[in-house]
Amino acid sequence: MPPPSNLEQFQLLPDRPAIRLDSRLVCKYEVLSVVGKGSFSQVLRVQDRITKRYYAVKLVNTDQDFGAVNNELTILGRVKHPFVIRLEEVFRSPTKLFIVMEMASGGEMFDRVVAKGRYTECEARLAIKMLLTGLDYLHRNLITHRDLKPENLLYRQVLN
Repeated sequence: MPPPSNLEQFQLLPDRPAIRLDSRLVCKYEVLSVVGKGSFSQVLRVQDRITKRYYAVKLVNTDQDFGAVNNELTILGRVKHPFVIRLEEVFRSPTKLFIVMEMASGGEMFDRVVAKGRYTECEARLAIKMLLTGLDYLHRNLITHRDLKPENLLYRQVLN
């Protein structure tokens, strides 16, 4: 007999297949939308039902490269820096991990560069300073970011 599952079907969009979510996650957070989808994971935008704060939830199948995911969780659990995404909590089920992280609603650096086309020296200096400050913190803690690219650099807030 398979172990009991605390996953339940959750319909986000009428024309999309239902997503199986952990009932503990659904009790604590209201699921608002899908904000991203990669080859190994999906990211949801959620809101804490009590504090009303927004978070991102990364859904990862445990049959994927679990070692890499576990490594990411270990690192995120020990870093605290304004320019590094903050891990809030993790829900585990037999088939999925639900990783609750700080919501970076400002989008990717890549999209900003494409949309803007050209940065002033001041804008470029600020972006590079934030990046290097975060990287310096990681390196001082003997952590190497092995997938550094504009698509993985997120802004906390939307700029006007």
